[in-house]
Amino acid sequence: MPRGSRLTAALLAGLLHTPVSAQLVDAPAVGTDADLALATSIESIVGVYPLDGVHWGIQVTDAATGEVRYASDAQRRFIPASNMKIVISAAALLERGPDWRFTTEIWSVAPIDDAGRVRGNLVIPAAGDPTLSARFWDDDDAPLRAMVDSLVRRGITSVDGAVVLDRTAWDTLAVPSSWMVGNVPSGYSAAPATFAIGEGVTRIEIRGAEEAGEPAVVRRVGGGTPGFVVGDVTSIARNDTTGTGVDIDWRPESRVHHVSGDWRVERIDTVEVATRTSEPEALARLVQLMDSAGIVVRDGVRIVSDTTETVGGGCLAGRTRSCDAAEAVVVLESPPLIDIVKSLLEPSQNWITEQVMRSMAVGDDPLASRGAALDSVEHVLAREAGVDTLDLSLRDGSGLSAYNLVTPRAISRILERMLQTSYAGMWRDALAAPGEDDSTLQYRLDDLEGRIEAKTGTISNVNSLSGYLLDDAGRTMIFSILTNGSGLPSGRVRAAIDEVVRTIAATPRSNP
Repeated sequence: MPRGSRLTAALLAGLLHTPVSAQLVDAPAVGTDADLALATSIESIVGVYPLDGVHWGIQVTDAATGEVRYASDAQRRFIPASNMKIVISAAALLERGPDWRFTTEIWSVAPIDDAGRVRGNLVIPAAGDPTLSARFWDDDDAPLRAMVDSLVRRGITSVDGAVVLDRTAWDTLAVPSSWMVGNVPSGYSAAPATFAIGEGVTRIEIRGAEEAGEPAVVRRVGGGTPGFVVGDVTSIARNDTTGTGVDIDWRPESRVHHVSGDWRVERIDTVEVATRTSEPEALARLVQLMDSAGIVVRDGVRIVSDTTETVGGGCLAGRTRSCDAAEAVVVLESPPLIDIVKSLLEPSQNWITEQVMRSMAVGDDPLASRGAALDSVEHVLAREAGVDTLDLSLRDGSGLSAYNLVTPRAISRILERMLQTSYAGMWRDALAAPGEDDSTLQYRLDDLEGRIEAKTGTISNVNSLSGYLLDDAGRTMIFSILTNGSGLPSGRVRAAIDEVVRTIAATPRSNP
């Protein structure tokens, strides 16, 4: 049945006072002539070949009244792609408030003598702060340098034991099983970690030699474990059309990134890959910076993942903060949560979202799982936003998973609830907007600049856009548009989504 037929069925049901079947409960809603015009205009976009072969879920709600102006398949579950970031961000803010911060601490679990000598271990009970990077600091090392400076100010000069990373706050399952294997090496698929710098990404600089046939220079940007990046790249002439570029392979047996292939002479560029061992690399870099500051660590580094192990001084892993022998020597706080949310929504940053999501499960019990975090997200949204948990089936935080399912009405309800908070303005500002540098809408919908804040979403055959729109009458509309199974180029579907948004803007109700 064509989409226009569903609209007709809904209208006839209302005219004849005939009960609408369950399948048509969320068929296109019409309440006024303007709503009928809106429905007709939207259907004229999405119901035309080849877009009529796309699965569309749409809801448009008047923010002032809560009335649904248009809904088509809004009760059905769709793969949301990065619209998942709305779900995660809203849950975190509703649970914690905009001023909540991550905290990274270093504890001594041994006495510190008058000479600044720690007679045992230093322990980092890591909690997954996603802001230890150049996005929030001068460079990726800067937060670690700040921690080292705090140790120096505390008077610490040496550590008899090791620097121990207590990573028992989360379980050890880093990569969601529903992520595509081919995505895992990419920088945008960096795995969550309790302690990581540089957003879980390793940056590799490749410099072509001056002459073809000579080896290119391959180096890691920043510090960490020596030999973590190994290069075997040959320089080729600028006009060589046989070049294939470089491959970067993770070799788990030797724990190195191996770069091979060819690179044009004198070309200099930086590529990014997911750091497959973020926690040991961040820990190694911290100890290197401690050494540069004159703090000697005699027993190197250690990572503890088992809550039955001790971290020194008789303190159990996961219980350092409550251990009588422990003393906090460094406390580093992140920026407020609302700033973190802005950093993940505007550019659609996957890793930060995964970190925020995983932190939702952290509480009194160590080894919190991804599943527990997602359960917490659903619970918060049901309690705080009235979302039906059957409208949510969550598998990750970022939206990379094609196993996530969310309804347009759930996203609309979340967006509506966020307008009722005391920080609604900051929330809207955290979303992408046309013309905004580094946002996912920077080059889209420029004709609606200043009138729309929204979250995009794109994975294979999935495109989405949900947010807020000021229509031509000056009223705020909440909209959620999810598309699945397009089989079309993303640009074609995005263009149609944008036309739907323009139609919403141009078809206002009259102000009451």
